[in-house]
Amino acid sequence: MSGITLRVLALLSTLATIHHLHTINYNRNPTQPNYQTQPPKSRPSLASTQSQLSTTSRPSTLSSPPRPSRPSTTSTTPRPSTTSTTSTTTSTTSTTSTTSTPSINPQHTLTHQAPRARKSWPTTHERTCYGMDMPHFRRTLMSALIIGSLAQTRSLAQASQPKSISIDRQKLYDEAAESYDSLDGGFLASWLGIPSMRKDILANAHGNVLEVAIGTGLNLLYYNFSSISALSGIDLSKAMLTNAQRKLQLLQRDRSFTCPISLQQMDAERLDYPDNTFHTVISTFSVCVFSEPFHVLREMRRVLKPGGTALFLENARSSNNLLGSYQDLTATTVAKFGGKACLYNQDISKLVREAGLSIVREQSYANGLIKSVIATKSA
Repeated sequence: MSGITLRVLALLSTLATIHHLHTINYNRNPTQPNYQTQPPKSRPSLASTQSQLSTTSRPSTLSSPPRPSRPSTTSTTPRPSTTSTTSTTTSTTSTTSTTSTPSINPQHTLTHQAPRARKSWPTTHERTCYGMDMPHFRRTLMSALIIGSLAQTRSLAQASQPKSISIDRQKLYDEAAESYDSLDGGFLASWLGIPSMRKDILANAHGNVLEVAIGTGLNLLYYNFSSISALSGIDLSKAMLTNAQRKLQLLQRDRSFTCPISLQQMDAERLDYPDNTFHTVISTFSVCVFSEPFHVLREMRRVLKPGGTALFLENARSSNNLLGSYQDLTATTVAKFGGKACLYNQDISKLVREAGLSIVREQSYANGLIKSVIATKSA
């Protein structure tokens, strides 16, 4: 059995993150100008300024206005020649000053220049990256990631079964036994609807029943013991079986039933039972953990009576292409770190068929992340 609750929540949070990144909006005013696209304003050159000034008539600031004549209070004796010389000199100076061009500082001539436009933050559609606006760039990037993921995982998706990982499964589940129920049988599992999934699939159990990888006995509460003549549970982990035995004792105290129940430590790849022993064989959230799932399913078929029923509730590769590609890319990493060795991108229906069982009914949950399968062994 595996940490199905943790894996489903991780996938749901990833989808929410992708949706959030795809719908980011900076809430900027689209009417604001984009300062990056405005051409720079050119400043007038000194030569053009001087040419404009030369064509504009300016009054002389050095010449004085004519004075009114004053009445003569003296005799009509002509003035000395020095006065005439001075007047001539003043006239000459005035004429010279009107024809000379003063020096001009361009900074003082641009007093009426329009102020520069304030820089505004570019809007979402004005921001560019590699020549594309941001919404177009995000869509292109997302498409590239999806296409790349599909291309890289084509061979894995077409494989009959996921590649196994090298890990000590018995030690792993011995260490996880005490905290296992809080993850796979707690509030989050109930919120995802896993208990109802267990109840629906286990309602089909009848006769002599074998549950492979019974773990801590989470399924014991959902069996209809009135239709079961005997129940055998096996698991590779002794610590998991110890917890299952505690649940069984509490169950027998609260309920009155005479169905014999036995728990044994056993490897599912080498079942210590003769052929055609059980009417029903069951596996819930465990096929993904087996190092050789095909061999386990063949063993389950071997011990199943002709016409018997095989029941599966397992992790599966999602029917959503994007989510399925994500599973393909992360399956090995998740299995090694936190996934309890579960390769959660398996094609459970294909594995069941390849093991020689005939599928009667299959149902998907949580966008195909979980699938139940009911199969039979041909007579």
